Order: sequence, then structure tokens, then C-alpha cells
Amino acid sequence: MGLLKISICTVCMNRLHHIMQTLPANIENNKDYPEVEFVLLDYNSSDGLEAWVKNNMKKYLETGILKYFRTEEPAFFDRTHSRNLLFKLASGDIISNVDADNYTGIGYAAYLNEVFSEDKDIYVVADTKKRYYFLRNAFGRFACQKKDYIAIGGMDETMKSYGSETIDLYERLSNLGRKEYVIKNTNLLKAISHADEERIENEFFLKNIDRFYSKYLSHDSSELLFLFKDHNYEKCKIVPEIIETHLPATILEGTLEKGTWTEEGNNIWLDDKTFQIADKGRLTEVGNSDGDFYKIDDVRFLQNVAKNYSFIINNDKLAQNKRDKSLVVNDNSFGKGCVTFNFETLVNIS
Repeated sequence: MGLLKISICTVCMNRLHHIMQTLPANIENNKDYPEVEFVLLDYNSSDGLEAWVKNNMKKYLETGILKYFRTEEPAFFDRTHSRNLLFKLASGDIISNVDADNYTGIGYAAYLNEVFSEDKDIYVVADTKKRYYFLRNAFGRFACQKKDYIAIGGMDETMKSYGSETIDLYERLSNLGRKEYVIKNTNLLKAISHADEERIENEFFLKNIDRFYSKYLSHDSSELLFLFKDHNYEKCKIVPEIIETHLPATILEGTLEKGTWTEEGNNIWLDDKTFQIADKGRLTEVGNSDGDFYKIDDVRFLQNVAKNYSFIINNDKLAQNKRDKSLVVNDNSFGKGCVTFNFETLVNIS
């Protein structure tokens, strides 16, 4: 059996408390495999990750088993772009995503070499059907041939936040003719448990939201309005999900609007539509009598909305890619970025 080069890849934005537990353990548990590299992408962390790597991981950097890259370009965590950049930086025949809170277990690299040596026409996942909920913190684990990942254009970068981005990747790998191979050894799927809120706290939605409004339409439908700090907005109507999925709702077809907003005094303009701010945060559209929007300030509620809304948006794109039988996404390019390698060498990825 030949030795494939295995790249075990992790992207991290303000997850030092996880990385300092998992990364040393993962390297030690796999350092005996002669063709392994660990690729760590610091996605503009502000919690001291760079200093910790420099001070604590020197021996791994010097041997080359660990490759550390840092980009200072992103203002927010972007799940798909960060993975695309990460995997383009990896040099292995096989690339494996291992989230910052995941432990690989002993011999994970050798395990990947074994399964891909037996059949290269596969992609390896933790559990795409989510049959074993106790493994939920490892659902982001996957591996595939790098050439296959490049061939399908990586992850769909229109999916910016949490939900369905890996399912879409697996669908397109399947369209390429690759078969799903599920990791059944749970010793390779240990992870640090944490709440869903922690998964999304560094993402665009929560860090960029200025105000959130909701309008009651009926007992099972609402209209949502999100005003972002960059003066973009999104507005849509949500209705029950007819097909049984994990989603609480879906966007009513044809109602998603995106544009820019401005504010002066008690007036807010969404492109060419005028709204007036009334008492208790109420928002009334001038010339429209079908009800008012009400401002929602509860932080926990907003966190829940952020998680579910990103699922709904991404699921719509997933459905579109399925309908179009998409194989390749990101037509122009993907995973673009400027990074620093091991604290000093500048690398541009286009």
C-alpha cells in the first residue's frame, strides 16, 4: 500500500481556547504517519492565536509537520471562503477538514491513507444523515482528494454562514462520481461540546446586524427585515416548510429582497421605499397598510434567528444547485486571499 500525502486542515477565528487543546493532541496522535501535514489557517483572530502558535508550537513548525498561515483581510468569519482558502494552501493528495474543536484520534492520517488507497473514488464524512446526534460536533469532518475539491470549484461561496454548505459540497462530489464513505470509528470523532451560539458569534450576521424587524402576516407566516451596519438590507417573507426537513421555515418564493438603506431623522429608506419610525421601535411603510414591522431586541432571540435564517438562505441555494445539477460553483475563482506563512512569508492565492 502506497503512502498518500494527507493534509489535516483547520481554520480558526477566535477559537484559541479550542485550538490549544486539540491541535497539540492531533499532531501527537498522527506524527508517526510519515506523509502528514497539519495546515492551520488563522482567519484574522484577535484572541492571541498567532502569539500562542509562535510560543508553543515551535518544534512542529520547525519540522514542517505544522504549517501556519494567517490572513488579516476578513472582518467576519466566512465558512465557505475560509475553507476554500485553507484547502488551496494544503499540499496533500488528500485534504481533510477538522474543525478547531475536533480531536482526530490516534492514527487518523493512517486511517485516511488506508481508505483512499482502497478506493480513491470516495469522499469521507462523519455522518451526513445525522443519524447519531451525539456526534453533532464532528459533523463538519470530511476528507476528499484535493484534485476533486478543485475540480468542483470548492465550497459555494454564496453560502456565507451556517448550514447546508457541506451538504452542497457532498452533493457535487457525488455528481462528480464520488461515493460517500462514513467514518464508523467514533474514536476518530471526538470533539469539545459547545452551544450553537458559539458557532456563529464571529459570522457576518451577528457582528454586522444593526436592527432586526418582524411583521406578523398570519399564524404561520411573517415578514422579516434585517438592517446591517454596512447599510445593506435583506427583507423576505417566511412560511412553513412543506417538505419535512430540519428547517423551521422557508422563504416564500420571489419575496427575498436585497438592497441598501439610509436613515435621516425618523425616516428610513430601503432603496426607493420610505419607512417611518414610530413609537416602541415600530416601522411603518409609507403608502402600505398591510401592517407594521416591530423591532426585536432580545439577544437570545436574535441569535436563534441568525442561525435559522442562515440555514434557510443556504438551503435555498442548495436546492437551486440541485435543480441546476450544478457540478462547479464559484465560476470566476474561489478561496482568494493574501496570507502570511509561518509569520514572515507573504503568499497570494488567486
